[in-house]
Amino acid sequence: MRVLGPGRIVLSTLGFEREHAVRGVCAEVGRGWVVHRVGVRTSAGRAVWVARRTEMGLLLDPTSDGLNLLADAAWASTLGHRLAEALQVPYDANDAALE
Repeated sequence: MRVLGPGRIVLSTLGFEREHAVRGVCAEVGRGWVVHRVGVRTSAGRAVWVARRTEMGLLLDPTSDGLNLLADAAWASTLGHRLAEALQVPYDANDAALE
């Protein structure tokens, strides 16, 4: 991922680069708290995910709770905020714990 300037980003996947006009940055925790991800919302209105982590420990540890989620998903909030600042676009999260 490379920020070109306000509202412009280049994403590289498997050696292919694509430029996007960005309207916002989003972060979310998926159902079951297992998937945490960060994406950009393009001018076309779709989300393009730029980072994702699957936290398998939540499936294995019966004592996991909201405090574990806060610790595990903190990276998504930090990356989302910083990327939004660099792109000069709004940041949105689907969970108050990420804001």
